[in-house]
Amino acid sequence: YHNAASCQWEGTGVQHFHHGFYDLGLQNTKDLNHGAAQVRMIEEGLSFAAISDGPKPMTVLDVGCGIGGSSRYLAKKYGATVTGITLSVVEANKAIDLTAAEGLADKVKFIVADALDQPFPDGQF
Repeated sequence: YHNAASCQWEGTGVQHFHHGFYDLGLQNTKDLNHGAAQVRMIEEGLSFAAISDGPKPMTVLDVGCGIGGSSRYLAKKYGATVTGITLSVVEANKAIDLTAAEGLADKVKFIVADALDQPFPDGQF
């Protein structure tokens, strides 16, 4: 699924394709676009984890990173080093290309790995 879906989304400018937080109480319809909802979802997750109020994370593991939109966002927001993992070779390669195009290859890397069998030592992230 992810290999095919990644190809279908290419060229749409979408950085993520699984999530979004849509605040339906907003009166301004420009705030209901998908890109804004994706960023809002990341920010809601950070708030829920109390990261937005605490010290900046310096290393981040983005499990199920897809094409890397959240990974790039977190690297830009915090200056953190981010590693994204996905099961899809197509997604990992697309994430690498998009990240290089944004000049973030020194901060963000992507690998194909299983979230249930991660190739990292305990406590790395």
